[in-house]
Amino acid sequence: MGPFHTIAIIDDDPSVTSIFEFILKQVGYKTITAPNSKQGIQLFKNHSSIDVLFLDVKLPDIILADFIRDILTLSEQTKIILMYDYTSDYIPYEAYDSGAFATIFKPFDVEEVLNQIKKIIQH
Repeated sequence: MGPFHTIAIIDDDPSVTSIFEFILKQVGYKTITAPNSKQGIQLFKNHSSIDVLFLDVKLPDIILADFIRDILTLSEQTKIILMYDYTSDYIPYEAYDSGAFATIFKPFDVEEVLNQIKKIIQH
């Protein structure tokens, strides 16, 4: 583990991205964030080695399955973890068909987030 792993967070809620950045930097990960899908795609065009993406499923400007396919076309090694609100009754199964790796629920459990990342990086 260490500074070699890059984690991306795409979420339109700045409090979510700043919490993620704070936690992940503490344990030695590099983080990059985007508030929407357009800038999210740009992240992947600018960074060739993003290990994990935490993706808000409720971004207003995306069709989830298509967006996941676009990301994986740019960066096939990236593992995508979908973020849901607990209130969300919508589980987009097509997102798994298109390549999502796992899910977490907001408000998220820090241990769970770190375990997911560890699992992916050791995988």
